[in-house]
Amino acid sequence: MLENLVMPSPYDDRTTTLIEKTRAIVPPLKSLGRDIPFATGLIDERFFEWFAATFFDISYRDAHAIYAKHDANSAEITIFSDDTPD
Repeated sequence: MLENLVMPSPYDDRTTTLIEKTRAIVPPLKSLGRDIPFATGLIDERFFEWFAATFFDISYRDAHAIYAKHDANSAEITIFSDDTPD
């Protein structure tokens, strides 16, 4: 893999092979009349839902709920400069 030229993969060979095989079968997203291929670092709930449904037999509805909960829990709290502390 190209990124190994810059930095060794953090995964073992078996995991890296599974990731490569998965990338090869991920269908592109359909968005605004375009196909958007899966790319490392692209975070989109539709890819997560597809992955969960394909490999873990989780319904798209449940996968969406898992993604939404994770997304909400990982959001940072924004404090504006004009906020006064309690």
